[in-house]
Amino acid sequence: MDGTCTAYLKFPQVTGAATTAKYTVTYDGGTADKTVDQSAGANQGTWVSLGTFAFKQGNSARTVPRPQRNYPELAPRLPKGHEPCSPPGQPAEWNRSIAHRPPVTSRFCSPLRAKSLDMWVQRILEFIGWEPAGIPVDWEAIEREIGAPLPPDYKELSEAFGGGLFNDTVTFLAREERKAFNLVTRWRSALAADRDPRLGDVSAVTPYKIYEPGGKGLISWGSTEWGDEYFWFIDSAEPGKWPVLARAGDIDQWHTFDMSTSEFLYRVLADTDFRPFGVTQYGLEATFEPGDTL
Repeated sequence: MDGTCTAYLKFPQVTGAATTAKYTVTYDGGTADKTVDQSAGANQGTWVSLGTFAFKQGNSARTVPRPQRNYPELAPRLPKGHEPCSPPGQPAEWNRSIAHRPPVTSRFCSPLRAKSLDMWVQRILEFIGWEPAGIPVDWEAIEREIGAPLPPDYKELSEAFGGGLFNDTVTFLAREERKAFNLVTRWRSALAADRDPRLGDVSAVTPYKIYEPGGKGLISWGSTEWGDEYFWFIDSAEPGKWPVLARAGDIDQWHTFDMSTSEFLYRVLADTDFRPFGVTQYGLEATFEPGDTL
């Protein structure tokens, strides 16, 4: 029926959230542009009102995020131990000159170039314009703590990029010092919350549970600044299977994808038809910022 409703949105607690995130609410009578400070502690992890609007039955009501961050113009920051690549025929000082800054999608020279990579990992590297960093990771120790093997293509992504931020909005979790981009640290925190007796049987991933060693459940490996979340469903009785589960906006509506982590991430970043998770519809540049530089 017709009536007046309040529009809400929810986004997770992350470091470096946008201070001026833009949203457009479509209602009966037009549209309204709203700006939300996602970095405010009072706003993170809870429902935030965008205002009250009139709606009619059958009206196509929508709240569309329009990601935007106002950063000063800076040359891209390099991962530790890397040197900027120079165009053919140019001296090494070329990229250090303010007058010849590389584009945002600049490439980085790596001390370790991959010989053979998963097809989808390679596509992400080419899409972003990035050379694999060759980051050393003790996967044996990580998988021993988790109690399950992790996807091989995810390991390649982690070694190539490390944890960080794709396209200025997609958080990728790996083995990073900073908690915001550390897969294991985030999993420990989520598991501790799931085990908290004060919360009873309530889980942040209902109707699922956070994965416990020897059991089955979800482990988060990525998200967006407006609340999309990406998980693996891991069953210790079926090692070697890592279906991707994701949700966008509606925390009760889950989507299951029979595809690899790297294929899912590539489609999020580059596939204009990958609804509702694709981010290219917002006109974002293809970039990557390492977690230790944010």
